Amino acid sequence: MRGFDTDQLRTFVMVADSGSLSAAAPRLFLSQSSVSEQLRKLEERAGVPLLTRGRKGAAPTPAGTRLLEHARRILALNDMALQELRGRALEGELRLAVTDYFRPAEIAGMLRRLRERHPLLRLHVTVMKSAVIDATADMDAFDIGLSMRIVGTRGHGAARRGTLLRREALSWVSAQGEAGACRKHCRWCCCPIRARCTSSS
Repeated sequence: MRGFDTDQLRTFVMVADSGSLSAAAPRLFLSQSSVSEQLRKLEERAGVPLLTRGRKGAAPTPAGTRLLEHARRILALNDMALQELRGRALEGELRLAVTDYFRPAEIAGMLRRLRERHPLLRLHVTVMKSAVIDATADMDAFDIGLSMRIVGTRGHGAARRGTLLRREALSWVSAQGEAGACRKHCRWCCCPIRARCTSSS
């Protein structure tokens, strides 16, 4: 019996995580029509509908939800086997410090994907205030720190070291009759990485 195609499973997982074919296509470096064709072949192979499609996007059916759990494990094992054969499997401990202002749903999804891709990697995640992350960046308290800075605020200028990840608009909203909304720009920064992960030889 021929099993599932891993490329089709990867496309299915990405669509389920992205919420739509149009959102998943650029992340897969495929056209939307190619994504649709891969899903069609996967559903044909499975023999049941795996996704419901509508104006709000795509969501797994009950059968799709069951397959999604298997697909994640299959892809993780597939990636791990390839990485080990090529001597690139990450293992060891990775300590992350994340600001409490960061979107919890997004960080949870990113951590889950990291864990699935590198099952030998032990993750330790600590939620901290941005000021604490910045102050302890040189104290070996974590390996990667994600903090937020307000551009132009005294004492919160651009990071001397680190990587700018994104900018977001910040609005201060007041009650009716009070001062109007104030808009500034936020800067997401990633503190220096002290690599503790090792590649298996």
